[in-house]
Amino acid sequence: MRRVTCWVVVAVAVVLSALPSESRASERSKRLSAKGLVELHGGRVEQALQLFDEAVQADPTDALAWYYRAVTRNRAGNRDGAIADLRKALELNPKLFDAALDLGVALVEKGDFQDALTPLQHARNSSELEAQALLYLGIALFRLDRGPEARSYFWAAMEKDPQLEAVARYHLGILDYRQGRWRSARREFLQVKELKPGSPVAEQAEQFLTRLRQIERERWSAFGSLGLQYDSNVILAPSSDFGASFAKSDVGVTQQADGRATFQLGGSYQIARTRSAQLAAGYEFYQSVHVELRQFDLQDHRGQVLFSDRRGWGEWGGIGRYDYYLLDTDDFLREGSLLPFVRIHEGDLGWTELSFQLRRRDFLKPEFHIRDSTNYVPGVAQAFFLRGDRRRYLTLSYFFEVEDTKPGRASRAFAYTANQVGGGLTWALPWSVEAQFDYAFRHKVYEPEPSQNRKDQEHRIILLARRPLTEHILLAAGYFGQLNFSNSTQLIGLRQEKLFEYERHIGSITIEARY
Repeated sequence: MRRVTCWVVVAVAVVLSALPSESRASERSKRLSAKGLVELHGGRVEQALQLFDEAVQADPTDALAWYYRAVTRNRAGNRDGAIADLRKALELNPKLFDAALDLGVALVEKGDFQDALTPLQHARNSSELEAQALLYLGIALFRLDRGPEARSYFWAAMEKDPQLEAVARYHLGILDYRQGRWRSARREFLQVKELKPGSPVAEQAEQFLTRLRQIERERWSAFGSLGLQYDSNVILAPSSDFGASFAKSDVGVTQQADGRATFQLGGSYQIARTRSAQLAAGYEFYQSVHVELRQFDLQDHRGQVLFSDRRGWGEWGGIGRYDYYLLDTDDFLREGSLLPFVRIHEGDLGWTELSFQLRRRDFLKPEFHIRDSTNYVPGVAQAFFLRGDRRRYLTLSYFFEVEDTKPGRASRAFAYTANQVGGGLTWALPWSVEAQFDYAFRHKVYEPEPSQNRKDQEHRIILLARRPLTEHILLAAGYFGQLNFSNSTQLIGLRQEKLFEYERHIGSITIEARY
């Protein structure tokens, strides 16, 4: 943005020609400067610059000659030369406050914000220039990310000179914008347009108002999906025929396959947002409807809060969730979880993510109370971009898990620790298809008693392909495989049977809309 004062040549010529000379300027220097001002006033910059060069040579102690040449050099586009002349003029005559103001303004425009503070503070000694010095002090502090100080200077500049209110309010609006104070920013920018309609600063304020309108639309998001799935083992019944028949007598079904439809709806709203951070809250609804095993229809109501803060080195934040599940139409489970994370960006190499999940489960059906537990999962994941393409990357991960149940022999049978290693590949394919493959191996060690030294080895495989159909609609197809092997056996009748070995295969196709 063009500065408010001091480099408008006509105003400078008129004002400064009336200033008393406190330097020991020679008569020749004065005459040359007077001719230079005439040329500058007429728009003949090269001729004016030549005359001021001669004036400086005629009397190097003439502060006004140095100052006039600084004005002319700046008009000619030689900002560094102008800054050097302004420093010399101030050295010769510290009471030449116009030079102090112009020097501060030039340094602000150059980006030397810290260096600009001293001459601008010096310019405040002139009551006529104080308001403009306050304004540019605010701009310099604003650029130095010293927002609270900058804000006080903008308010002081407005009080001193109402003519500066539009520019001051424009910068106050930017401060509010950066801090995520959308309403206050909008109010400031609207006032700028009222104060200076059609001006350059009003046009810039309108640009920010356009961004604010876009941000307001982006604060809301909504999605919905419809999926069809085939599940080879709905209840994770044992793979053995005898174990499966035992499961049938226990829960009423065997290792039965079934199809189901899934419905999901949700939305989120950004409660607060700054230049780097955001706080959002959301709600999701999920419902599965089986073809035959309707008693295993699952409904979930999830509320969640997300906080994230992006920095130059990466991102940190946390997710908090609360889930309330119904099995068929009965209250089944409530679950709360907290997931803080830190992601470190590594340029073209990839990223590293550290996370910790804390989850609490409380089963609402009395027969499942022994499964109440607290779960702890710290972990680390490393991603590597492939061929320098951020849409193609390899991930490696490790997680350590502790499942802590209530005291008591029946509950402790479900307590375990686990180590999980995994890897994944995400790859951008032709026709805008994104493919993903993930594999994880988890080794679980249960409490020695009463599990009788049970150890499980679990393999999980995920295959997923996504393709956008339109800007807001996406089609996804996936496969989920789960195989669990265990050394644990139980005596059923006269036979030792493995009741914890099972396999499961799920295929799905989903269409999803996001706005």
